[in-house]
Amino acid sequence: MFDQHGIFLHVTTCHGTLCPANHAQHIGDILSSGAPPPLENDCGQWCSAFTYLDKTLPMVRFAFPNYETHVAFVYKATPEVWSKMMCAAASDSSSTTRSCCACYDELFCPFPPGGDISQTDSGYCDDGWCDEDDDTCKQLAAGCGVSVWSASDRTQWPKSCTEDEIGSGQCYLCKKPLWCDDGDNPFGFHGAVHDARTWWSKFGYRDGAQNWGGHGIYRRQFFGARQCKWKPSQKRQFTDSVRLAATIYKRGGYTKEEPGMWNEVNMYYGPGDGDAAGVMWRNLLGLVHIRGGTDRDRQHLRQLRDHFQRLGRQVPVFELTMEPWGSLESWDDREDIDLRAEPFKLRELIP
Repeated sequence: MFDQHGIFLHVTTCHGTLCPANHAQHIGDILSSGAPPPLENDCGQWCSAFTYLDKTLPMVRFAFPNYETHVAFVYKATPEVWSKMMCAAASDSSSTTRSCCACYDELFCPFPPGGDISQTDSGYCDDGWCDEDDDTCKQLAAGCGVSVWSASDRTQWPKSCTEDEIGSGQCYLCKKPLWCDDGDNPFGFHGAVHDARTWWSKFGYRDGAQNWGGHGIYRRQFFGARQCKWKPSQKRQFTDSVRLAATIYKRGGYTKEEPGMWNEVNMYYGPGDGDAAGVMWRNLLGLVHIRGGTDRDRQHLRQLRDHFQRLGRQVPVFELTMEPWGSLESWDDREDIDLRAEPFKLRELIP
């Protein structure tokens, strides 16, 4: 499965007050659609998130305690697929509060629900109707910009933005992607994050640990909200940052008070995306059951396999063991990963 390209992994997810009750919504959307099947807007109205994996990176995925996903789509990370990715983050980056400077899941926001902040676009992305050649619009819609946590943080920026400024489309911090290294551009971090070491020094442990959002049982921390984003052309700096963070977590420990250790690569999926769904459909390697799931997960895999067969594609179904949440117990930064060996035991599964 790993070749010179690596893979993109997308695990089915959920969001908002219905989580985890609506975790099967995306699967239902696929089963009621033709080819190419729809992608999942899980990190914003026009944003779809993936984890990049190759033989040098730990086998971690998007997951939270008490909600771990076990159905995944695996895509070959070809240049064609990379061309659709807008930005990359070395760890989970709270993209639902970055996409168009909105609060896609409004309960998990620094501002109370029903205020000035939109759930879809606070005035920075043309309501997601991005022209195909408008890269800035697509990057902002895909969560490559500043988060509302960061934009409103007086300790981070010389001039932060108020809720009213963000919600009315007037926040200067929300109008450009928040690149790590953008030459001498004076915006954001002034292009000062050139490599993995400088990334870690700015955003390592406890990035966003004070960002508490939500109410009642939905109250939780939002990590990774400060970090900058790597451009797709900066793949080496991105993967080096992922490896460095994992190495430090492996040696120094990891707790629930740190950012999510999975990386996040975001695609713009919406009007003007240049057939993003078709690109992913052409590069679909297979479906994966991440061990530890339920009979319902296996049922979903069977349904997806049969549906894709009716659409004219024989899509293999695999079973794979990945790192438990918050763990890097199986990863060794000195050795390449062999997915077919212990403990991962990649096997083709006959549902």
